[in-house]
Amino acid sequence: PWFAIIQSRMHAAAGRYDEAAAVALQAEQVGAQMELVGPSFNLVRALNRLHLGIQRHDPAMRVAASVELAAGGDLELASIARAADSMCEASMAGSLAELCAELVVSAGLSRQKNHRRYEGISLNNLALTENARGNHDAAVVAGEAALSLLEFAGDNNDIAAAHLNVARGLAHGSRWPECQRHLDAALSSTTGWVDPEVIAEAADIVAAYGDPQRASRIFEGTANRAERSPADMYIRLVKAHLELQRGRPKVARTLLPPLDAQAFVPGFRTSLMAFELQIQAFEAGRNPGMDAAFQAALELATRQQARFWWKTIRLTQALASGNDELAAYVESLEDVDAAHLSIQAELVVRRLADFDARGFALVRTAATQRPDRWRWALRGLLTGAGSLPADIKRAVDLLELVGDNDDVCRLRSIGKRRALRLPDAGRALIRRLAPRVYVEDLGRVSIRIGERTVPGTDIRKKVLSLLCFLLTRPQFTATREQVLEALWPEMDPEAGANSLNQSAYFLRRILEPGCDDDTTAGYLRSRADLIWLDNELVRSRSADCLELISAMRRDSNPELVTRLAEFYTGRFAVDFIYDDWSSSFRDTLHASFLDRIERAVTLDTRVGAFDRALSVAQLALQADPDAEQIELCLLRLYRRTGANAAAAEQYSHYASVMRDQLGLEPPPLESI
Repeated sequence: PWFAIIQSRMHAAAGRYDEAAAVALQAEQVGAQMELVGPSFNLVRALNRLHLGIQRHDPAMRVAASVELAAGGDLELASIARAADSMCEASMAGSLAELCAELVVSAGLSRQKNHRRYEGISLNNLALTENARGNHDAAVVAGEAALSLLEFAGDNNDIAAAHLNVARGLAHGSRWPECQRHLDAALSSTTGWVDPEVIAEAADIVAAYGDPQRASRIFEGTANRAERSPADMYIRLVKAHLELQRGRPKVARTLLPPLDAQAFVPGFRTSLMAFELQIQAFEAGRNPGMDAAFQAALELATRQQARFWWKTIRLTQALASGNDELAAYVESLEDVDAAHLSIQAELVVRRLADFDARGFALVRTAATQRPDRWRWALRGLLTGAGSLPADIKRAVDLLELVGDNDDVCRLRSIGKRRALRLPDAGRALIRRLAPRVYVEDLGRVSIRIGERTVPGTDIRKKVLSLLCFLLTRPQFTATREQVLEALWPEMDPEAGANSLNQSAYFLRRILEPGCDDDTTAGYLRSRADLIWLDNELVRSRSADCLELISAMRRDSNPELVTRLAEFYTGRFAVDFIYDDWSSSFRDTLHASFLDRIERAVTLDTRVGAFDRALSVAQLALQADPDAEQIELCLLRLYRRTGANAAAAEQYSHYASVMRDQLGLEPPPLESI
């Protein structure tokens, strides 16, 4: 009979609940025939039946097992039975606070007996309940504690449930990457079988806070997984959520479980009432008959201490109300409540024009925190019929912030609708998505465009010179006349202008292959007599060095010195070492670099920061091995620190430079 109980648990862990129940009954019969029925076996058998009654949604089995455990004389098992009863009551109208208290007691009693699985399950249920109470941080703490126990003592379902409780708390707190790791863990299984409710809850979390399209793909995994899935109340509710997000409220209503349905989920009835109101608001906005329904739902949520669901219902009520009531409610919201806006994004986008400045700012916060969630809702509004122009304009504003490449054509198409007067729709999105360009212009020139690198040797010389010339100008901007004088001085104005236009065309093609005027990000721009590189999209190593040098003039922070020494890798654009237009910029930048480095090394030497001074001087000499003053500083450092061999080696190079390049006799090493 003991082995049969173990078999029963194994069947349950694999989702074969009818087989588990049959084996459990066989265990009882065999135990009775062998006269092995005793207090210990009876309690274990009753606990197994309690779990099976919960998993099979069999109230009679669960209640009978609970009564037997309560009368069995074992404090721990009696507490587990009371917690199960409270859990059942809390799924209807029972107190979530009382359930939490009972679960804490159960976990404590299990801890005293070192029953790690029972303690883990109690903590798991505590995390589930805290999420319904709106205490998401507490849910994460309880869920992680449950995981630490169940990973060694629980089955796959226990562990998956813990991961999901943690994931929901993290998702509500905008910690999506961490949430995703827990979702992935919940949906993986060493046995290849995942409980349908686990799949459904993972889909529900992704639908509420992430990408509803991905949620639908996850939810499809519930099909044909177990015999109970078609009638499972929680799975039906999740499917209804997904249908409403697709804009099918009538289908969602047909899936909605009856109000007296039990799913052994804390606050389940309250969640049903909340979702029923969302369907009504989606179908017809506000109508007088909804007032009583809102009041009843809010009263139940208050009585249960289901703060999460109270906030959900209250937001639906505000979204189904007039502008004044909506503005007043939004005024009471805090930044953390942006998560609730995301959960009901489909309703929120239908009222975008009605939000005041503070309310719309909160919507923007919600959208930027959960871009996948809002992309879905905003696309639905923009592609749907009957959307108001004011809502469309604000939806465009949001999609510029959170859209992806699939939205570029959508927004540019809206920009061509003259009635909306949004000619630049999509421009901000194009710029936001455009890969940033970084020009390595110290030493030999190359261009990094996102993940793509283009060597300067692969680019036409005049095209590359146009790029580098603009990098030497303040704000990367020049007049066309300045460009012509620098790059085509011997050409007549008309021929020079044609060459400039051709070079600009080819440079744009390098930076944006395949783009057109409608979808260009505008790396290289021109207007009237000016031509420039957009310094939000284009950066260069020389520009970064100039910024560091400028910062060092205001602040002698040693970190700035080190960064400059690391950043400056050589003279500007040696590809154009003999071009007059590059010489002045190259020499000025190099002199400024040497000046800042020499000052910093001298100061560090004076105050005894020898290691830092050595490092900076050595880096500077890598960029310019013939920098005589820096080399002299380095020689002094070697002598001050007793590095005589290094000093002798460096002196050999120093003396050679002095004699061969400057025609001077170097001072003796001992005098330096």
